[in-house]
Order: sequence, then C-alpha cells, then structure tokens
Amino acid sequence: MVSLVVTYLFTVKPLSATIIYMKKPVILIVDDNKVNIELLRAQLKPYNYDIDTALDGEEALAKIAKTPPDMVLLDLMMPKISGYEVCRSIKKNKLTQFVPVIIITALQELDDKLKAIELGADDFLVKPFNKLELITRIKSLLRMKELHDDLDHSENILFSLVEALEAKDIYT
Repeated sequence: MVSLVVTYLFTVKPLSATIIYMKKPVILIVDDNKVNIELLRAQLKPYNYDIDTALDGEEALAKIAKTPPDMVLLDLMMPKISGYEVCRSIKKNKLTQFVPVIIITALQELDDKLKAIELGADDFLVKPFNKLELITRIKSLLRMKELHDDLDHSENILFSLVEALEAKDIYT
C-alpha cells in the first residue's frame, strides 16, 4: 500500500504548473478620517497592493464578510463599531482569523496597545508612523500569511489525495 501512495503522489501534476498568476494582496484600510486613508493609500501606491477602504467598523466588517482581504490596517477610535471590536471579530471568525491586522492609531498608552494585542492584533503602530517601518511590517506579515495559505492549500490537497485513495481501497 505504501508503494501505491508514493507512486500516486509522484504522478500528481506539480503545484507550480497549475499556478497561472499571483494575485495582488488586498489591503483593507479602516479609518474614519478620509485624510488618513488617502495618506496610507499614497504611501502604499508604489507597491503591488490592491487597496480597499472602509470609513467605520460596520462597513469594514461587511466588506470582510463579503471578501476577506489579505491584511487590515485598522484605526481604533471609530464611530459605530470600534477598532477593538473589529479586530476581535476578525480574529474570532474561523475564515478570517489568520488575516493580519495592523493597528494604526493616535492612542499611545500601553493599555491601548496591550488591549489590541490581547484581542489578536498582529502589530501596533502609533501615528505619526515611519513609512519604512509600516512597509516592512506589511511585507513581513503578508509573507507570513502567504506561507500559512500555502500550507493550508497543501493540507487540503493531501486530504483530497487520502480520500481518493481510501475510496479506491476496498479494505477501508
């Protein structure tokens, strides 16, 4: 049986042959201040990102539920639903729990930072922030998400192969 599995695995078409193109990462910017959104959009423009925006937490959660982004840049102080609640919702949802969230806020107190991190934020930057630091953190977290997504995809392929083999095996 082991030789059958090994033979079968080596006859599968390589993953790299099935990938036609890589999509641009989607970054959702959530801030109630349009000036802040445009500033972030301008700083990210030279990079290969699709930018989406939301002006409050309610709009952000609706967009995330419809099409989860690859990353969220999130202000904490917003009307309707706070950034804390948005972060909590993203990280509690099984479909979005691995979407990186970077908090970008004017709040400077340690308690604010600790609360955001306890709710699942992946990083925390205080306004005004250094552009190079922001870009470096975005690239790093997007790379981690890409690796996680690749691992998840590989796991799904392996489970599919095992199910196919079990379906063909009369003894299982």
